[in-house]
Amino acid sequence: MARISRAIRNFIHYGPLLASFIIVLVTIMTTLAILAGTPISSIRLPSGRVTWQHHPTVKTFLNLTVFLILAMLTTYHFISCMIHGPGFVKHNWKPEKKKLEARLQWCQECQGFKCPRSHHCRKCGRCVKKMDHHCPWINACVGHKNHAHFMRFLFYASIGCGYGGANLAYTAVKIIFYGNTNFILAYYYNSVIKFVLLIFSCGIAFGVSLAVGFLLVMQIRDISKNTTNIESWIIRKAVWRHSHLKTKFVYHTIWVQDGRILFKL
Repeated sequence: MARISRAIRNFIHYGPLLASFIIVLVTIMTTLAILAGTPISSIRLPSGRVTWQHHPTVKTFLNLTVFLILAMLTTYHFISCMIHGPGFVKHNWKPEKKKLEARLQWCQECQGFKCPRSHHCRKCGRCVKKMDHHCPWINACVGHKNHAHFMRFLFYASIGCGYGGANLAYTAVKIIFYGNTNFILAYYYNSVIKFVLLIFSCGIAFGVSLAVGFLLVMQIRDISKNTTNIESWIIRKAVWRHSHLKTKFVYHTIWVQDGRILFKL
């Protein structure tokens, strides 16, 4: 329950709320765009009212199924990032062996030692195990416990938004060139507002896909070097300060270790 309550508190913030809005917007608009390619026919009910019936094709079914799976996986890992949290070092923590204290840093805020590869986050107010960075979109740190979910979230979000953007762009092109003759397109997009919303959603989808995809590449780069984002920054700073020395950092010695995070929680 503590994890759920923490996730709810993290969710009530501009970052997660905006990310949720984008997920819902792209999902709804892409679903409508895919359905716009489904043949429909009119049916007159006994009451005299005319309604419309879809005749889904295998192509439409597969297209919609693939997209909805990507959307659900994106949402699942997005929520899991907040529920699991990064993993915090306990207050007043110290190593079991006294002699190891000399090798560890002391955190004045948490009144305890920092375990290896942990860092204190000023926004979370805690020392985070294997801290990567504080992500505003989940309003929490990315660390030891939720890094795998975060990587999967980036992967499915970039692919899903790109897939959705392609469907939205394809529908927009059909509306521009065939909107006056295609009854199905006119049925779904019979106003300027709907068309503008379609174009807006398309831009958002491609923009998110590129931005998140770039972040995913940066994460893979750091993992391939057995470093986190904050450790890479520390290394760059140290190299800049000691550019005249040929220093080999500990993170460069076992570069494959963090690769497991892509496949195992």
